[in-house]
Amino acid sequence: MKIIIISIIALMLTFSLVSALPYIPGPPPSPPGPPEGFPEMVDSDMDGVHDNFDNCPTSYNPSQRDADWDSIGDACDYNVLDNDWDDVANIYDNCPAMWNPNQIDWNGNGIGDVCDNEIPDYDGDGLNNDEDNCRFAFNPSQRDFNENGHGDMCDYNYNDLDWDQVNNNNDNCPEIWNPQQTEMC
Repeated sequence: MKIIIISIIALMLTFSLVSALPYIPGPPPSPPGPPEGFPEMVDSDMDGVHDNFDNCPTSYNPSQRDADWDSIGDACDYNVLDNDWDDVANIYDNCPAMWNPNQIDWNGNGIGDVCDNEIPDYDGDGLNNDEDNCRFAFNPSQRDFNENGHGDMCDYNYNDLDWDQVNNNNDNCPEIWNPQQTEMC
């Protein structure tokens, strides 16, 4: 009888000790897998686009650019070349040999300004671009008050950061020179 009483007391003490312990939940259930018949969502190139929807699943290309609309992303499409690495395919680049992501074409002749030899004076101030201390702002006097090599018209301007004659408040790209406001930032 003593053994039964001792066993009951031991059982009660064990139960008291166990019930005094804080509750610790078990591990969460594993997340459900993809529905039957659907592959798992994987992003092999880690560009934020799952392989099932990625037009180039083996090369990082978050923009999913496809210049020739062949459903193969430009990052792995050998039909689309970009010789100057400005993110504009050669077939659409107005200056494929020189980096010009903004594709600025001041005179509208289809040749990017960085390649266009027809524009000797971008700002029309009567001085060739090579001699002009401020090529994109009209400054025929070439005044350079602080003698820093840049005309006063090109020195930092808080109202028009890119000196394209469009106030920052109205400029769609306030830090990229685009007077016609046709470029996207």
